[in-house]
Amino acid sequence: MKNFRFLLLALCFAVSLPGFAEKKSRAVINSGVDVLRIDEGGYKHEILLNGASQGLPISAGSAGGNLAFGSGTTLVNFSAGYNYDIIPILQLGIFPSISYATSSGTFFSVLAGPTVNLSLNGDLQDAFFLSAAAGVTIQPASTGLTFRFDMGKRFKIFEHLSYEPSVGILKIAGFKALFVFNLMGGSVHF
Repeated sequence: MKNFRFLLLALCFAVSLPGFAEKKSRAVINSGVDVLRIDEGGYKHEILLNGASQGLPISAGSAGGNLAFGSGTTLVNFSAGYNYDIIPILQLGIFPSISYATSSGTFFSVLAGPTVNLSLNGDLQDAFFLSAAAGVTIQPASTGLTFRFDMGKRFKIFEHLSYEPSVGILKIAGFKALFVFNLMGGSVHF
């Protein structure tokens, strides 16, 4: 009789364990944050507007090749951009700008590249982003290949409107790389 009770208890445990494990795994999966799930809210287009930036030249430091930041270069610019949502987490865009740097004068840039969006709440207007862009910069005396890498965060202000500060690295051929702060960015989603 004791063996029968033990066998019945083991059988009940074996039958209920898969259902318990399934509920437990669903709870873990559903309670986790999925940064790749973004509800684009029907938005496929994003217009970007940026104002003044501050740039710090990057150069090799004296101790063991560490990076050092030089004195600030004021970079007054106006840039606009357009991003198109290929899939909710990936946008492809073009970014023209006109800038004035205290060290090199006025220059025009046209860059293009992808933006990857990572959201904690699934809202594109409130997402972290990483972007990479390549293109050309035209100055009065030369034209050079340009690369830019940015990371930032969108903050939803109103429906369709986000504040978009970012930091990044800008490299124009023939010049030192610049660490760029952009605190005057915004975007409109539609």
